Amino acid sequence: MKGRAGRKGKDTHGESFLCYAKTDEEKVMKLVKGDMPAISSCLAKESNAFERGLLEAVVANLATSHTAMLTYVSWTLCHHQAEEYYISNEVF
Repeated sequence: MKGRAGRKGKDTHGESFLCYAKTDEEKVMKLVKGDMPAISSCLAKESNAFERGLLEAVVANLATSHTAMLTYVSWTLCHHQAEEYYISNEVF
């Protein structure tokens, strides 16, 4: 599978190409047309994963201030599932 997400603010969708053997067509169609499984962030489930992700953002100069760290956090799936998880204020 190969694809490209749409560009934020410019595109309304992305594109994806899936190559498969004819013998796999039934399985592929079932996967493509089936219900999407629920997903959840691993940042809140794994020990220290959230802190590690934030530290990696700091090291990569993606989060160079308190405001930038909050912005980075707001972009994570974990943040959007925050009602399911408790994110400690001690991180900040």
